Formats: sequence, C-alpha cells, structure tokens
Amino acid sequence: MLLAFDDNYQRISPQKGISAICPICNEEVVSVCGEINIHHWRHLSTTNCDPWKEPETEWHRHWKSQFPKNWQEVVIDKNNERHRADIQTSSELVLELQNSSISNRTIQERENFYGNMIWLINAEIFAKNFSIRSRVTSGLRELSEHYNYYSNLQQDIDEELKPLRNSQDENNRELERTISTKAESEKKLDKLKTAYEDIDIQVSELLTRSFYYGIYMNFNSSNISLIQDLNQELKKIEKENDEKSSLINAINQLPDSLINNYYSYKRVSFTQVKSKSFAICKVVKTISINDIFPIVIDLKSESNFRWYEQQSDQYTLIIDPTENLSNIKMALQQLENKHREVIVAKDIAFSTLKKELQEWLDLNIQKLQQDITDCDNKLEFLMEEMEQTRLEIIYTRERLEKESIESEILIKKEIKKKEIAIKTNLKGLYSYSWKHRRPSWNYANATIFLDFGESIFEILNENQFKKISKMEFIEKVINWK
Repeated sequence: MLLAFDDNYQRISPQKGISAICPICNEEVVSVCGEINIHHWRHLSTTNCDPWKEPETEWHRHWKSQFPKNWQEVVIDKNNERHRADIQTSSELVLELQNSSISNRTIQERENFYGNMIWLINAEIFAKNFSIRSRVTSGLRELSEHYNYYSNLQQDIDEELKPLRNSQDENNRELERTISTKAESEKKLDKLKTAYEDIDIQVSELLTRSFYYGIYMNFNSSNISLIQDLNQELKKIEKENDEKSSLINAINQLPDSLINNYYSYKRVSFTQVKSKSFAICKVVKTISINDIFPIVIDLKSESNFRWYEQQSDQYTLIIDPTENLSNIKMALQQLENKHREVIVAKDIAFSTLKKELQEWLDLNIQKLQQDITDCDNKLEFLMEEMEQTRLEIIYTRERLEKESIESEILIKKEIKKKEIAIKTNLKGLYSYSWKHRRPSWNYANATIFLDFGESIFEILNENQFKKISKMEFIEKVINWK
C-alpha cells in the first residue's frame, strides 16, 4: 500500500527508514523505498488485515499513483465492515484494481459493499485469451466489399457490351456462310450455263451415266430409261441382223450339188443339219452322183435321217435352202423396218429429253440467279447491320464509360461519407470473443475495464469492447458521475 497512519493517525507516504500503522488492521507496516519499484508500505504480518486485500504489485501502485493521494487507499466503514478501496473519487466512485483471479462470490460481495464502483483488471496476463477485432476496420472492410461488388455489377462495360458483341459475332458468321453460299451458287451457275451451251453432249452424258451424277443429281426423266431401253433394243436388232446375214452367207458358201435336176440344192454333211430338217433334205448314193441318172432318195422321217447318217460313207446329203433363204431374207427386212421404227422413237425421245433438260437448266439457272441476288441482298443487309452494331458498340462504350465515371464519383462520395460515419460511430469499438472464457466475471454488474498495457478496453456487452487511452480512462474516472 502507498499510504499508512503515523503516530498522530495522519496519512503519510513511505519514507526510507520509518514505520507506520496500517489503516485497516492497525498493525505495523514498514517503508520499502528501493530504486526500481514505487515506494510503498509492507506489512510485517497480514494476519488481521483486510480479507479482500490481494498481494500488492507494481501494477497496483502505478494505477494508484495516477490519482490524488486523498483518493488512494480510502478506508470505508459500512455495515460493521471495514475495507480499503484502491481508489475512491470525490464523487464516491470506487475503482477496484484487480490483478489476480477472483471468485464470483467475492465479486458480488465487493459490488454489494461499495455500490457505486467500477473494475480495472490487469488483462496483460491473459490478453492472448481474447480474439479482438476493430469494429472500424471490420466496417470499412464490409463497406469496401459491398461497393466493390456493386461497382463490378454496375460498371462492367464488357458485360454490358456482351450482347452487342455476340450479335456482331453471329453476323460475322452469317456473313461468312452467305459468302460461301453465294460462291457455291455461282460455281453451280457456271456449270449449268456451260451445260446449256453444249446441250447435245450433256444429253448423251446423261444416257451413259447415272442421272444422279454431278449437277444433274436432282434431274429425272422417264425418257432416259426409255432411250436406254431403245438402245438395248437396237443392239438386239443389230445382233439378230448380223446373225441372219451370217447365216445367208454361210448357206451361199455351201457347195452346189451339181446333180441333174437338183441344181438348187447344196451339198452338206450330216453334222451340219439336224435330223428334224429331214423334209428339205435328200440323200444321193455317192457312187451315182456323176451318173446321168443319179440315185436320189427322199427322207421320210428323223429316224430315217439318222439311219442314212450312219451310212454317211455311202450316201451324200443334199439340202434345198430356197425356202429358208426366203424366210431369212423376209426376217431381215422385218428387222430393218423395226430398226427404223426404233431409231425414230429414239430420236423423238432424245428430242424430248433435250427439251426437258433445257427446261430444267432454265429453271435451275433462274433459281441460282435468284439465290445469288438474295445472297447479295443479304450481304448488303448484314454489312449495314454490322456497321450499325459497330457504331452502337462505340456509342454504348462511350456512354457506359461516362456513366461509369459519374457513378464512380458518386460512389466515392458515398463511400467517403459512410467511412466518416463508421469512423465516427464505431471509433474505439471492438468486437471480441473469449478463447477460454473466465466465468466468474459473468456475475459482475459493475462496469469492467481491461488494462491491456497500451490501451484500456471497456466491456460494453458480452461481445463488444470500447477502446480508450490510459489518459482518457483517468479522465473518465475523475469525471465519473
């Protein structure tokens, strides 16, 4: 303690080499006047002193020395109890300095005894048991995060221009597609015009290739298959004509019989004639061929033919081809007539096919020309639209940049205003939480101040501090009402 009674019961400060009397227990105390610690009085015995007294520390002595001497270590008698208040101001406010842990019962006893009191607790020894955050710093951070989000949301020019740029990109793609379509149509048109100029060759190509080929893949005509069928028929007629002509030549090349009365006959071998032709055949006994009256025998049946065939070394076979030649020549004439008919039909089908192809080419040339015109119109429209979009992007960017600058100015003003409000309204306020809460102080009703060394924190509620300087705390105690 810093004050004790002299022999006349006057409060005195410690001086080197003297003793005094404790105001509470009336026991002798001695002065401690070293060079490091504050001068103070020490009990020789603490048996009968104040039970609320805790070991005096330099922290206690420092804080007591911040107030007038007559406020220090004031003895209070009340309800047959006597206790020494660390500090009692002129307004009878008691400041209790607490350095060590204390029970909830003792807290309640002291508050009930002193009544008008506050606590100052040395919190340096358990400062790490708190998590403390500045309300100003938190408020400014929240303000910054809010306006950063707002600013990004309202002023993101690229996001605002995105629909216009998407439209421009789509127009670019459509422009490329239209240019490609036009080029393809022009290519097809050139081919169709070339085909029109050489229509006869084109018709011939259609007949030799599938009509699904190349530029004609969408052209179809029944005359194509008709002409192809007629061509096949002509080949068949020509084949038959060749066969019959060859047969006539073969007959004519057979040796004459040279037999009297049978000059129209031809001499043949049995292997050259089938047995069913027996009626137009005769056999001559070979040894009589040169006689004036040769032996000529009529054949009666196929079996009769085959019998003489077995005697071919004795008999010579002759045949009368007159009727057959006449029939073959008649058939040749019929083939020639049919050939002319097919040629006429083919010419008609060819002319019809040519006309159909010309009409198809005309129609498709007109369609392609219209497609190219449509592409030109579309290209012109797209170019105009792209130019409008380009200008709109420029104007929109300029407008958004202007709005952005204006908005930024307004936001900065608003932020500044709110920053001032936060710094003013939340100045000195801190939010806190216990890592390991000391439950005994839950029972305190008086205001509690925590001494963290450099600053004092007033506990406003269970999660909020108010920070003040030591000088502000001393002034607060002095002027407490």
